Amino acid sequence: MEIDFKNVDIFDFTKKIENARRTEITIIYEGKNITKEIHSQLTSCSQSDSINQLDTLELTLENRDMLWISSWMPQKGETLKATLTLKHWEKDLEIITHDMGLFYIDTVDFSGPPDIVNIKAISFDISSDIVDKKENKVWENVTYKTIFNEIAKKRNIKAICEISFNRKYQRIEQKLQSDFDFLKKLSEEAGINLKLFDNKIIAFEEEEYEKKEAKKIFFKNQLESYSFSTEDTDSYSSCTISYYNYKKKKKIEKTFKIKNRNSYKKHTKRNLFINEDKQVTGKNAQEVEKQLLEIAKKALRDKNKREIKGNISFMGTSELISVGDTIILNDFGNFSGKYMIDDLKIDFLSYKINAEIHKIIEFEVEND
Repeated sequence: MEIDFKNVDIFDFTKKIENARRTEITIIYEGKNITKEIHSQLTSCSQSDSINQLDTLELTLENRDMLWISSWMPQKGETLKATLTLKHWEKDLEIITHDMGLFYIDTVDFSGPPDIVNIKAISFDISSDIVDKKENKVWENVTYKTIFNEIAKKRNIKAICEISFNRKYQRIEQKLQSDFDFLKKLSEEAGINLKLFDNKIIAFEEEEYEKKEAKKIFFKNQLESYSFSTEDTDSYSSCTISYYNYKKKKKIEKTFKIKNRNSYKKHTKRNLFINEDKQVTGKNAQEVEKQLLEIAKKALRDKNKREIKGNISFMGTSELISVGDTIILNDFGNFSGKYMIDDLKIDFLSYKINAEIHKIIEFEVEND
């Protein structure tokens, strides 16, 4: 078939090309826009995000002129800032720009042939005192929020604390730990997620995020790939907490069980044992019981939350999807339902997204 180029409307043809859906990436290195300089060298650019870990930005570039191992060689701790622009991605939306945050170069790898450089940057300053400086301190009669806010203020970092269970401590010791490692340990014990991102420290509870409205509904034909699995390796039907009662001067055990464990065969049981070395606070038996119940709830939720997990790949949308967002999957039989995103990898060049997810399963915990 021959095309009659005389009858082709060049203006219309050019307009269609200009209006084609595409992504553009802007890279700012140490405050300078280097997008033009690296445009022809950039072979891949992606961001990885995890609900409980530092985010990463990764660039792979050709090193044909060997500039990246001489005058252009990056230094650890230098900054990278990435902006993703979507052009004509959806109808009636011409340009949408997403600021992907500030990153600090952590790793630089070189390989060949062909000669390439891989630059990996993380979402928090690698030289920050909150990560590196070891501290010794005794905290008395404090709550989790008090410790969290005092550390953020001392390190001059913006604090975002979105928690409902504000655990109390009569006495707790920070022994030759960085502030971040100390907070991380407290957070894990209290069922709280902790993240460092863009010069902020963020504490949040997954169950509160699970309640939020789903960001997107996916049908089977909208996903490029999908996989699901169920596992019983580390899931439990009950939790026993052993702790020392200082008033009674003896060790006490309390057991709590999941009321509605519907996904399991009847009488299937496994007990999670916690040896609570910190004093459980409370003015009376009811307050102690309430705190123990919250500790058991958090521990059982953390162990059981990935009972049903999956992996999905899809083309990104104009609204940026992030870790901690919830989505709904349809057309998947028993695997249909509401899921939370745990890990995410975004390819900026193709705007394809790969997500690790877990199904949100509701349950109640009560005294055994």
